[in-house]
Amino acid sequence: PAEAPDRTVASPAALVIKRGDPLRLRVQRDGFVLIYDVVAAASGRVGDMIFARAEGSKAMLQVKLLGPGQAMLAE
Repeated sequence: PAEAPDRTVASPAALVIKRGDPLRLRVQRDGFVLIYDVVAAASGRVGDMIFARAEGSKAMLQVKLLGPGQAMLAE
C-alpha cells in the first residue's frame, strides 16, 4: 500500500503574553531609556504588535512584543 502523505504542520509560535498580563515596556529615544510597567490589552507572540496601557490609565500604547513580559514602544 502507498504511504499516506505527511500532513504534519509546524505549530504556530507560542503566545508569550496573554491579555491582562503585566509587561515591562522599554522606550528608547535620543540616548536615554525609560522603563514602564503596563498591562497587555491583547494576547500575542514575539514580534506581534499589540496594545497595552498603564494601570489606571485609559490611554492605549501600541507596543511590539520582544519576549515573555517584555515589549518596546512601537515606532
